[in-house]
Amino acid sequence: QDYLGFTRDSNGTEVPNRMTASWLKPPYSMQLNIWMFNVTNVDGILKRHEKPNLKEIGPFCHLSQKVTIPNIVFQKLVDAADVTIWGVRIKFAIESVLKMVTEAPFITVKVSDALFDGYEDPIVDLVCKNKILSFLCETNSLQRRIGFFYGQNGTTDGTYEVDTGRPSPYNIGHLYTWNNMTVMPEGTWDTVYARMINGTDGQLFSPMLKREQRLTLFVPQICRSVQMEYSRDVSVQGIPSWRYVPPKDLYDPKRPENQGFLWHAVSGLSVPSPTNDLTFVDLEPTAGVPTQAKRIMQINAKHYSFIAGVISLSLGLISWLAVFVVIIIFSRQTDEEEYSRLVLDEDEIEPTEPQQNEENVVLA
Repeated sequence: QDYLGFTRDSNGTEVPNRMTASWLKPPYSMQLNIWMFNVTNVDGILKRHEKPNLKEIGPFCHLSQKVTIPNIVFQKLVDAADVTIWGVRIKFAIESVLKMVTEAPFITVKVSDALFDGYEDPIVDLVCKNKILSFLCETNSLQRRIGFFYGQNGTTDGTYEVDTGRPSPYNIGHLYTWNNMTVMPEGTWDTVYARMINGTDGQLFSPMLKREQRLTLFVPQICRSVQMEYSRDVSVQGIPSWRYVPPKDLYDPKRPENQGFLWHAVSGLSVPSPTNDLTFVDLEPTAGVPTQAKRIMQINAKHYSFIAGVISLSLGLISWLAVFVVIIIFSRQTDEEEYSRLVLDEDEIEPTEPQQNEENVVLA
């Protein structure tokens, strides 16, 4: 049964065959570990235009901790500042709303709220009550609850149309559409190539792999397909496997689809290392079955430098914020054993200046 499909049980009822059942409910454990970057010098940023200083904290076991992060709603208003309604730009209405809140560019919230539960931003209520800006709420451009993974905890990540592997097993798992799309919408990435939906979902691969063969995976969390190439032979619990990693050109900032990271715009970032920060998938090459995988994903808040209409706002910080990327969060999917070795202190993260000689992360 090396294909996706159905069979009949002893009662004659049509049920998924063994491979399909394993694909629908993978027989392995997966743990989501989350780190966040806490902004430690908010006062300095707002009053003296200091470079943001970030402190990496996590992985989170105690989601009641608080972190200070860029305000996503604030950023959406910046993006909308140049919109014209009835021949008038709405930047003046945005300015009046932002003057009514004390914590606009940054917000301090519980980790659980920032990630899964969502939080209510007072700016949203003010925008929805504003006659000029209320269309942002009516069109769902602004959600009542804000969260990076809000509404995604324990839910599906979309509808996949894949090849069943019949008649050719070499096409098994090939992804044709995701959420009825073959290409992601314009604005998702800067080029058509970067927006193309290709490859598999990462659970099924072609059998009889070749070392020189590049693999393509679609990652819905970043709305993008990525390629993986052979790195070296490994052994996973005694099973000979091939390790595939992203090619180096995936991170080449000279490629238009990779633009967006401004390393020197902030301080406090640790230097990435292949040991801790490399995404990989180990495959048994004959069957093309994954034996182990680790995915590193970083989610950024993107600011656009072309928002000319924002410059005239009395909050001059808005235009300053619009020219760099603030790194917010990244997640690691690892096996349960590795996750069990990671422990986080329960000390609350201060939203202003960092305390001296205090470590937030303890590796046991």
